[in-house]
Amino acid sequence: MFCLLNTVPKIDIFLHLRPFAWVIPVIIVFYVAKIVFKNPKFKGWLGEKQLDLFTLKKLDPKKYKILSDLYIPRSDDQSTTQIDHLLVSPYGVFVIETKNYGHWIFGSEKQAKWTQKIFKVSKQFQNPLRQNKAHIDALVKFLDADESYFHNLVFFVGNSTFKKEMPHNVKDRGFRSYIESYQNPLLTPEQVDYIYTALSNYDKSLDRKQVAIDHVKFLKMKFD
Repeated sequence: MFCLLNTVPKIDIFLHLRPFAWVIPVIIVFYVAKIVFKNPKFKGWLGEKQLDLFTLKKLDPKKYKILSDLYIPRSDDQSTTQIDHLLVSPYGVFVIETKNYGHWIFGSEKQAKWTQKIFKVSKQFQNPLRQNKAHIDALVKFLDADESYFHNLVFFVGNSTFKKEMPHNVKDRGFRSYIESYQNPLLTPEQVDYIYTALSNYDKSLDRKQVAIDHVKFLKMKFD
């Protein structure tokens, strides 16, 4: 009996599974990607990049100078404020706050908190127009410039839906055409160059890694 069993060919289970070996790394990548894409920080970053790649860079580079992810001193000199995007142009400085929120969005210009509704669950978040107004205040002080030069714009990316009429400077589509609708010159070419150069040089002078760490610490201290 023993000898007979030893003459039976062994079945290499790994040999049979080899054609399906590619499935394992695919499953791992899928689950890692699922976790990453659900991360709010990654979603926010992706939203900013969507705006950067698909909208801002389609604008005429001779008229619009783009600056992204800027840290500048707050108007109250406490820590810094982080600005998603700036467009410096003869038609003014467009200060752009991006939000990557899905589903239904409710809010008005004067409300302190806006609401995101996902089916029956409602979540509140800071009014992005007020948030962006703080960015403008910081720019006005930093550049010693007139506030009338700045435009407050909020852009929602992703699959958000406005359930009520929003302020005219809050968009989820038609962002490029909205920017190009501004045709009244506010700044001279010299002023455009000055603003762009001043902000660019300041940004290059920063230890961005440390500034980002300090910025997050300040926000946690303020809002937690």
